[in-house]
Amino acid sequence: MAGERSQRLFGRVRRILEQKGISIQDIQNAEIYDELAEAQKQIFARVGFERKYNITLDNSEDEYELVVSSVNDRVCVKGIKIFITPSTWTYTLEYVPNTEWNETILSDSTASNPTHATLFDNTLHLYPTPATDGEILTLWAILCLPETDISATIDPEIGEEWNKALEYYALSSLLFDERERNDYFLKFREQIGEIKLTKTKKGYPIQKARTS
Repeated sequence: MAGERSQRLFGRVRRILEQKGISIQDIQNAEIYDELAEAQKQIFARVGFERKYNITLDNSEDEYELVVSSVNDRVCVKGIKIFITPSTWTYTLEYVPNTEWNETILSDSTASNPTHATLFDNTLHLYPTPATDGEILTLWAILCLPETDISATIDPEIGEEWNKALEYYALSSLLFDERERNDYFLKFREQIGEIKLTKTKKGYPIQKARTS
């Protein structure tokens, strides 16, 4: 059920607040979800998640949205880590900064498929336009923000191993006692460090692949 995990996170945070004498009259439910959403953003900023995309190329299209919709049209994709081009291509695809894109597309190209790529917001731009329909371009993008915010109906985008970090950050913002807030923020940072240490050797963090 959508939001089930978020509601469990909410329940654990609410329970600790109540144990500290903080009631719903002091902190509304929406405030807890807001801090859980902020916690996920903070984790994205500190970790630098990656997501695999499998893009079906179209010979009439040179722009491909990696993030179709996000909260307030936020820019979620920070950069591209690697491209895997179709086996029929005899050259690599080069990523260029978007500040150099106008100069790139003004240059003559005799290639039958894209030789250059860049990002504008959450959209991948290719030059020249693909020559063949249906070929698959695979890439790994670096994400700096989640596409959605945690709420009663929207679960976190990151895995369940991050649950404690999400809760710790929320409590570091919601508790009234400064010492307790500081303690939970330290726990939040330690939790991130522990997960990064144990997962890095496995190529973590790679989010679920997207196909477009």
